[in-house]
Amino acid sequence: MFGYNCNTAQCQNDLTGAKLLEVDHDSVIEFLSFRFYLSDQEYWTGAVKQGSTITASTSGQVLGATRIALSTLGDCVYLTDYSSKFPAPVLTNGDCKAVKKYICQLYVGDPCAGVLPGADFSQGHCYQLNNVLMYWSQAQFTALTISWNETTNVLKVSQPSLTINLNKTILMLQNITWMAVSVGQGSGLGIFQDSVMLNDIMLGANDSLHEGNFTWMSDDRPVSIDDWRMGEPNDYSTFNGEDNVAWRVYEMKIQLNDMNGTRSQARALCQKNAMTVTYLIVVPDSGSTSLMTRNQIIITSGEQRVTYLRVTQRFSNETDDVTTYDWVTSYRQATYSVDNGLQMAKLSGVFRTLVLLEATKHVTVMVYFRSANHVASSLVFPVQASASGFFVMNPATPSTGNRLTVTALNDDTEVKVRFPRNSTRPFTVVVNELIFQQIRSLKLTLKSLQSVQLISDEDFSGTFVYSTKSVAVYLGNSNSHSISLDSNVDMAIPVDSLTSQYVSFPSGPPLGPSQLAKYRFLCLYDNTNITIYTNQTETIRLSKAGFFSDLRLPTDGFIFFESESQQPFHVTRLSGSGACVTSLLPDTLWKSSYDVYVAEAGQTIHIVLPTDQRPSFTVNGFSFDLGYCVVIQVEIHGHDIVLIHCLSYPGASLTGCNITLSQGLHHLGFRDAGVVFAAYVSQTVASSSTEFCHALGSVESITNRLPLHWSFPALKYLDLSDDDPFRNPLLPELTTSTAAQMTTSTAAQMTTSAAAQMTTSSAAQMTTSVSLSSDVTKTTTRATNSGFPATTIAETTSTSSTEAAASTSVVCYPLGIPMNLSKDEVDSLLNSIIGQLLVHFEDTLTYRMRQNCMWDDRPSSKVIGFGGVAFLVIWAVTVTSSDIFFLIRFCIQCVKKSCFRRHS
Repeated sequence: MFGYNCNTAQCQNDLTGAKLLEVDHDSVIEFLSFRFYLSDQEYWTGAVKQGSTITASTSGQVLGATRIALSTLGDCVYLTDYSSKFPAPVLTNGDCKAVKKYICQLYVGDPCAGVLPGADFSQGHCYQLNNVLMYWSQAQFTALTISWNETTNVLKVSQPSLTINLNKTILMLQNITWMAVSVGQGSGLGIFQDSVMLNDIMLGANDSLHEGNFTWMSDDRPVSIDDWRMGEPNDYSTFNGEDNVAWRVYEMKIQLNDMNGTRSQARALCQKNAMTVTYLIVVPDSGSTSLMTRNQIIITSGEQRVTYLRVTQRFSNETDDVTTYDWVTSYRQATYSVDNGLQMAKLSGVFRTLVLLEATKHVTVMVYFRSANHVASSLVFPVQASASGFFVMNPATPSTGNRLTVTALNDDTEVKVRFPRNSTRPFTVVVNELIFQQIRSLKLTLKSLQSVQLISDEDFSGTFVYSTKSVAVYLGNSNSHSISLDSNVDMAIPVDSLTSQYVSFPSGPPLGPSQLAKYRFLCLYDNTNITIYTNQTETIRLSKAGFFSDLRLPTDGFIFFESESQQPFHVTRLSGSGACVTSLLPDTLWKSSYDVYVAEAGQTIHIVLPTDQRPSFTVNGFSFDLGYCVVIQVEIHGHDIVLIHCLSYPGASLTGCNITLSQGLHHLGFRDAGVVFAAYVSQTVASSSTEFCHALGSVESITNRLPLHWSFPALKYLDLSDDDPFRNPLLPELTTSTAAQMTTSTAAQMTTSAAAQMTTSSAAQMTTSVSLSSDVTKTTTRATNSGFPATTIAETTSTSSTEAAASTSVVCYPLGIPMNLSKDEVDSLLNSIIGQLLVHFEDTLTYRMRQNCMWDDRPSSKVIGFGGVAFLVIWAVTVTSSDIFFLIRFCIQCVKKSCFRRHS
């Protein structure tokens, strides 16, 4: 900390992990990082020793056109602005003698260390310049294989300003002494040029497909920057032109140039997203601004290093109103620094749709949604980076307004939803202001930060959601139709995070009477046996994969669940909100320490740990002994803490405690290293009599295990194969009532446009089914195909009675390309099909028959059969006729001779 109140106590208390740095003329300081204040604004900077002056190298994104240097004179530390016309000290912050010579140095850490080692961090990305000259194809390969993550691409630049901001980043990476040259319109950043001509720096764009249309290789989007050298691009090359793009340093400027990447070599500048952990926060819409108060998102970092955050907020699901801004100062800046592990960030405001949070490390994200009468809380899990599958388990007590929200993280995300197998009523589907009814399944394509919401009075437990890319799945419900705000919001856990062992912690008074709570089980295999260990042992058997079953169990002790044969299953405790059940696998929810932020009074922290590991437990550095069942109330650094030891059964393998903490940030852990434990936060909201409960660890996919999406028998009935998942690849069986049928007009068709509405292709016709409600109803279904220039309407008419099932539907199935054909055209089509059975071979028409063991009674077959028999008979008679004649003659002669002998 740099300022009037910077002293030893402040460095130790406010900046845990920081150390004091004395700045004087004789100090040798190289590549230090520290925080300082300028005009009450907080900035980060790096510093390097140059003689007796400490020159700060800023990122340029925060300080803008200001070039800052820190210098010392006696006991004073001066901050000098070298970008002004008349350089002068601009900050002494009061009395120099009071400031003295102390600066709190903070270990910032490298956000690119685990992403792209040795790279430079800027605006949420890591940049690394490869000094080896290579061809364009080699550069692309180098970028893809530079580390374990294959999402790296040769640098993309989407706006001209980024070109200037990266000038210093590009050339400082070469670790060479450069000559500073001021370039740009007031940028103040400057670029650096060696005395030797700098080679080109390869970028990830080319115009190989269409000459003059440069696109980025990663996503084929057009290049938006227009900072070309004079006369470029000119495609000047005698060998297949110049199709690749590079930065070229010429006349002390860096500008774009097209080059032949197959014959010319350059350096490769590789870019990688430093934000390795993504959180997608879906905010429930109250439907009325007056009902919404202040929502709160609380970020807690458990790392003793800086965690960089980027926030993107989408204000409406129907528009492209997306804003990216700084977390605290509301600048339109992508990054924000959380000081260290014991600092937290809060964001308060009225949000309508969702907030995307990206971080360089795992953080704990708790969300509180508040209205006039309700408080909803949710723990936000990291979004998986690949295709995901979710078996939905509604942890809240089913109510009249259950909601399931699926939000995509990327464009062209295909989402498939299969409703519970025992569901009987249609579900309401809402997407882009379009509302329709769905009976069994749903499939659609979403773009980035777009959501689809399903609403039903039925329980969503047993619903399966599958996506081809990253999505976040939220469950919510409201206890009354008069208030549309979700009173409970919970995030679904991916299938890959399900395990075979779980534990549930005690709740209620530790010495009070035992109570029963309802637990819900869902198995992924047929005939799954689950053993439940409480004060007694019992086993339940789940016979059908994909079905769920409820069971009431006591809440006054730990409950341990384990399945036979290590078969993964899902279990949750039904309460007001939240699943107070955690996995026992060490690489999921169990950690060695937690930083917990208590938002308001009434929250209780629950600690679960093995009985054989009972070292000294600490809360904010104060030790507690877990070996006694006592209630302790202490005050630590102004924080009231009540610790209640939980009861555990004799011989139980788990023990723990309940902790009531005051509002603020608290650190939980053990004196001894290597001990892992699970932690939960729960709260009962008196105003609404609701309860939420969430684990504090991050839910991640089980490591060192193959993807499990397709191996569970429970998924077989879902028909998730892309060959024939549903009858329609886009929107199957849109169901409406006879009184209010859905009409799809040409002006409001579902097409893939800039507004990113839903897609209807020629292979994916939109099919409409109709629920019949009257005794005998005649219904016409019109299916509109917008995949061709001329819109074609296909009609199907049918009748039905109310004796049919409520979900009876009339569906028009297009066969290939739908066509309106006249009678002559139909006859011509039939003749062409019949003609395919004929084969022209040596001017003889023959029939090509399929080999079949069944009797063929066609007239043509009869003619062939009888003709063949007649031919064989005639052939046989012709061949044997002479022999038969002589045989008959011989027989006659013999008869005559015999008769002659008798008479003689």
